[in-house]
Amino acid sequence: MAVLSDLHANKYAVDAVFKDLDHESIDKILIAGDLIGYYYWPEDIVSRCMEDTRIACVQGNHEANLMRASADEKVRQQLKLEYGSGYEFCMADLSSHQLSWLENLKQSVVLDLAGTSFFMRHGTLKSQDEYLYPTATPDRLQSNYSDCDFTIFGHTHYPFIHHYDGKILLNPGSVGQPRDVGNLASYVIIDTVSRAVIFKRRMFETSQLVSLASSIDPENQYLRKIFSRAVL
Repeated sequence: MAVLSDLHANKYAVDAVFKDLDHESIDKILIAGDLIGYYYWPEDIVSRCMEDTRIACVQGNHEANLMRASADEKVRQQLKLEYGSGYEFCMADLSSHQLSWLENLKQSVVLDLAGTSFFMRHGTLKSQDEYLYPTATPDRLQSNYSDCDFTIFGHTHYPFIHHYDGKILLNPGSVGQPRDVGNLASYVIIDTVSRAVIFKRRMFETSQLVSLASSIDPENQYLRKIFSRAVL
């Protein structure tokens, strides 16, 4: 199985990861939220996730933000200043059926796969919009373990793994906006029989994305500068 998070409507990164998945024997794909937000191909990413029967998603804070932006023009403008035009593209490109699908994603899911249990939520046990970084204290990490064999979070865009009391806590990092190495999409493969965890990285094209972000959101430098962070 594969674990992904924070795709952020970045077609270049998502295509690179799914091309890699084609070479793996993947039976299930878990996505820990934030399919959309920041970038400009929400219809491509949402339709892919809706159509692939292997995929199980939870709602992230950007899906929640989209619903707020859709309901309130003032909120919409505030979010555009902070995150760029990603929500504008969602409202223009996504069908009512796709928007409803995003709105109705659960905030957390529990699954059993081949006798191994998984809990997945976007942020932490308590909130979809709270950060749990790999630098968190041992007490804070331990307090965010679920009762399942694996507890999966996204949101930080930093991959990490932690072991405690025979269980595993992990974050697969971000596919669409990695914040440790800007041009390397990050995800995880788990063997549900052996419980082996493999962190994978795939390089994706950034120059066209940076050019597009410069054109669409020239005032938001973060949208393009993040892709030059510690690049390989």
